[in-house]
Amino acid sequence: MGLPIVVKSQEEFVNINNVPIHVRTWGRSLNDPLEDVRELIVFIPGMVGGLPNFYITMLSTLFLSLNGEVPIWIVGQAGHAEPKPTTNAFVLPLKGNEILYDINGQVRSKVEFLKEYVPSNVKVHLVAHSLGTWMTLKILKQYPEVKILFQKCYLLFPTIRGTEDGKNINCKISEIIFWIYDHFRFIVVFFAKLPYCVKAVLFSIAFWISSVDREHVNPAIAFSKPSILDKCVFLSKEAVETLRYTVMDVELLEKHKRLLKLYYGATDGWVPLRAFREIKWAIPDIDAEIDTYEIEHSIVFKSSVLMGNILGKMVKENML
Repeated sequence: MGLPIVVKSQEEFVNINNVPIHVRTWGRSLNDPLEDVRELIVFIPGMVGGLPNFYITMLSTLFLSLNGEVPIWIVGQAGHAEPKPTTNAFVLPLKGNEILYDINGQVRSKVEFLKEYVPSNVKVHLVAHSLGTWMTLKILKQYPEVKILFQKCYLLFPTIRGTEDGKNINCKISEIIFWIYDHFRFIVVFFAKLPYCVKAVLFSIAFWISSVDREHVNPAIAFSKPSILDKCVFLSKEAVETLRYTVMDVELLEKHKRLLKLYYGATDGWVPLRAFREIKWAIPDIDAEIDTYEIEHSIVFKSSVLMGNILGKMVKENML
């Protein structure tokens, strides 16, 4: 699907609910006027690696596939990135502020962002990945004042139902990782004190072994700070428990089926194909399809360009 091409984008932090939120924009920045803009893409990332910089190549590809005519904004998870010290912005610690960083806090930050920065004359193509898809359904259900902005919602590798009654192997692996993190967090603290060049070499080797695109080295280094990983692990623990036994909300999906486009992975370790069959049995005319390219759940680590082009075709089909 072509070589990765990164086009110019802007990195910004906005204060939402007293938390600096990491945003990256293509085409228009948050402070640019939008009077002549009819459509806008807003992206909600997933649970682990919910950092906008992991999605740069994918969203650059999407931007180019739409000929640069539709601005793109990706809104990071609250607390999963920290602004540079020179900005004097302060990120509240996890302890005592859990309500800001839990799942519902993450949903609230996305809602407040949409309310504050998207004018009523602009229609939003809301793209969500993994846990972001659960957040999207939460917005549709609880925030009608935001829902009216949406032109279409694209749910990529949707985690909107339980993971095989909690027996999913990825859930078990996650629980092991959480235990290791809780008991050996000092290793993360030690790693954070290493020189940048050492961390870059270690991540480069790890990514080479696992065939992850090397472009993710810098975002991974930024993401590896203990204060950020603490919030990520906290959200991940809650998400795994929340989603473990989540029942698919057929009533909600039926009500909003004209707004929804669901894209399931054929070999997704988090979302079994049974979930696709269930939703098509319950709502036969819902717009849902199965990926045919063997893209992994973590879409950006190996398939950024491919996923960007696929998403571009989806958006073109639903533009005003």
